[in-house]
Amino acid sequence: MFNLNRTIATPKLWNKKKSLQQQQPRRSPFFFLSLSLLSVLVFFFLTYTSIPKSLFSTSSKTVNAALSPQYPHCRTQIPEEKFMWYAPHSGFSNQLSEFKNAILMAGILNRTLIVPPILDHHAVVLGSCPKFRVQSAKEIRLAVWDHIIELIRNEDCRTTVWTYQNDEVDGVLDSFQPDEQLKKKKKISYVRRRRNVYKTLGPGSEAESATVLAFGSLFTAPYKGSELYIDIQKAPGDLKIKSLNKKIEFLPFVPEIISSGKQFAMQSIKAPFLCAQLRLLDGQFKNHWKATFLSLKQKLDSLRQAGSRPIHIFVMTDLPQGNWTGSYLGDLARDSANFKLYFLREEDLFVMKTAKKLALAGHGLRFESVPASLDAMAKLEKHCSPDIVPDVLLYIEETVCSCASLGFVRTAGSTIAETIEVMRKYGSCSIPTPTAW
Repeated sequence: MFNLNRTIATPKLWNKKKSLQQQQPRRSPFFFLSLSLLSVLVFFFLTYTSIPKSLFSTSSKTVNAALSPQYPHCRTQIPEEKFMWYAPHSGFSNQLSEFKNAILMAGILNRTLIVPPILDHHAVVLGSCPKFRVQSAKEIRLAVWDHIIELIRNEDCRTTVWTYQNDEVDGVLDSFQPDEQLKKKKKISYVRRRRNVYKTLGPGSEAESATVLAFGSLFTAPYKGSELYIDIQKAPGDLKIKSLNKKIEFLPFVPEIISSGKQFAMQSIKAPFLCAQLRLLDGQFKNHWKATFLSLKQKLDSLRQAGSRPIHIFVMTDLPQGNWTGSYLGDLARDSANFKLYFLREEDLFVMKTAKKLALAGHGLRFESVPASLDAMAKLEKHCSPDIVPDVLLYIEETVCSCASLGFVRTAGSTIAETIEVMRKYGSCSIPTPTAW
């Protein structure tokens, strides 16, 4: 649920009126690159039981021939059109990162991107490629798509770091490899190689003949001097990819969440505030409470010396309020003379109202559609009940944090924190939105 027709404002600080951005509901897909949602849903969910395995290594003409009798609306609209798909996993921020990488890969390979639905947080867990805890690509696809796993080709992120337009030899060993102790402990027999995605999967390659090209994962992040999976930060010789990189760095949320975040900042906090994003329970973060709270304490100490009291703090944390006792958060909550804390919960009427409004807006059903699919989409829209609302708490919280004029204290290593940093960099609070509520 992103607003792609946005105007990117220059970064601004809080002016007592601005706040911004929305992320997505869990049950709706992002958007397609020139492919209707209906084509994808029907193609993968309604026809996979009757489509032969050989279909996925044949041309679009064969696809059309196979689908025409029973599903005429599933025919590809462009002769010899090629598609790319990937399996989403982990939390929303990881899935967003995968989506951005998918756009780049599809642009490089000149394939139509099939965007999968958004999954609930950790419905499918990837692991970490360089740490060799990652599930195999086959296991990820099995968890996501179940019956269609054997129909689609796949690449393994444990053995590959994808590159593009660099001077290194294709297939060279990556700088990060498992040490001998880890090889023995995990029974690892493979190595990590750097491979040029265009040469390996593009024109003239064996993979280029496949109608559907699938990745088990497209998540990447820096790790010990290398990248988990995709190392395509720059493409100086390719203006198209360079432009794509620039466009996808910041994807604003839809107006409903932007408006909601702004409203909470302006009408509930009503003052300049600090945002504290404290990830304390998930994964590695539960072992780093001391460091997380230390950075917050240092920031608050500097604010106390420089300004008036109380200091307003918006707290974004996965630690339930009932468990704050005995922690630094509990200390802050008790010291009401110096600090005023604000936070949101899933059951808050404000959050539920935002979710309802987002569901009624129907962004998940707004996409480019071929004429043949309009009747089917009308039926799909009819059966999508607005009573089934998305989980929007995280995205409202990120929007509020993007508006914190006194600063932002982040949890090191958190992808959620990285999202907020990007929102603040692009001045998401200054993006105009319709009148809220």
